[in-house]
Amino acid sequence: MITRTTRRGVAYNFRASPYRFRIDSTIYIFSSRLHLDKFKFAYLENRVAQNLKLEKRYGYTINFTTYHDLVLYEKIESRGFLIEDNDRNFIEKLEVSIKGEKLERNI
Repeated sequence: MITRTTRRGVAYNFRASPYRFRIDSTIYIFSSRLHLDKFKFAYLENRVAQNLKLEKRYGYTINFTTYHDLVLYEKIESRGFLIEDNDRNFIEKLEVSIKGEKLERNI
């Protein structure tokens, strides 16, 4: 697959994007190196901060790392949404369903 990016390195075709980051079985696909680097730098810290917020609010430990990663991904990646999990592509946000810590197609 030929990777085409703009002069500034932006890949508008997410399927051909070279900017990918795997966490467990989920691959997050980004449109630019900048978005990828922002996510890599922030995701662990974001998990801790969000879990602490939930713990303070509800009084017991809640660990929704996949959910927190998806929310951060959507916040950082402004040009689209594409993640891969177990060789399936989830293209739209509405197609993603989280059951426990497992991503599943909502259709």
